[in-house]
Amino acid sequence: MVILKKKSISKDKITYYYQPEGTGDCGVVSYIPSTGDCIIEKMSDREHENFFMYRSKAFWCMKKFVEENEYPETKTVMWG
Repeated sequence: MVILKKKSISKDKITYYYQPEGTGDCGVVSYIPSTGDCIIEKMSDREHENFFMYRSKAFWCMKKFVEENEYPETKTVMWG
């Protein structure tokens, strides 16, 4: 599970905090719609360079937000 919390939205960049399992320090990720680039602004304290499951899910959600033109204040993403 990862919780996303909106940080900022502009025409050039979408930025969300992400919190793995709803605990610990949040990371910050951005998505640039014009290029499709995903940027790690700050990794959460539960991840490292070689373990990126949570931020991958965050990026996937942010791409969906752009496709649907909906940017929720918070979003909980669960998978099995």
